Amino acid sequence: MLNYLFSGGFFIGKGVIKLNKILTSLLSIGAASTIVTAATFAAFTASASNTGNVFTSGTLSLATTPATGLFTVPNMKPGDSITQNLTVNNTGSLSLDFNALSTNASGDVGLYNALKLKVGTTGGGSDLYNGNLSAFTGFIGGARTVVPSGTDFLSFTVSLPSEVTDEALQGKTTNVSFNFSATQAI
Repeated sequence: MLNYLFSGGFFIGKGVIKLNKILTSLLSIGAASTIVTAATFAAFTASASNTGNVFTSGTLSLATTPATGLFTVPNMKPGDSITQNLTVNNTGSLSLDFNALSTNASGDVGLYNALKLKVGTTGGGSDLYNGNLSAFTGFIGGARTVVPSGTDFLSFTVSLPSEVTDEALQGKTTNVSFNFSATQAI
């Protein structure tokens, strides 16, 4: 007598239990061999750390000599001019680009507008600015560069042109500020 029934290409009966045992055994052997195979591809590893890295930002610092009072001119009359030297100092640790402008801090605006300004370098060369004091908003050609601990020597000449004959300017005073600003040089 047959213990097995054949259905759709498979034996059904006691053989199913044996087939299940065979398949389970094969799967177990396959899984075990995968683990063994993976274990045989293991490798040594190592790592290292680089600690103690320190970063410090630089400083941008600008000063002028003299710091105040570049000009004190009493009794100025048409045709007068006065020249003073100013040193720009980079007291920071980064190179800087600086520029300057003038403002009427207080006093008579008419006199401020009548005055002329010429800025150059103390060693000569081309003018950095030549025009109305009230229109001074920066150097011709843009900012000037100064390296750390470096200096730039400038010459400022202020004049009251001889063609200024406005009687209303007599006895007037204007208090002018030269403002310097710097940015990090690129």
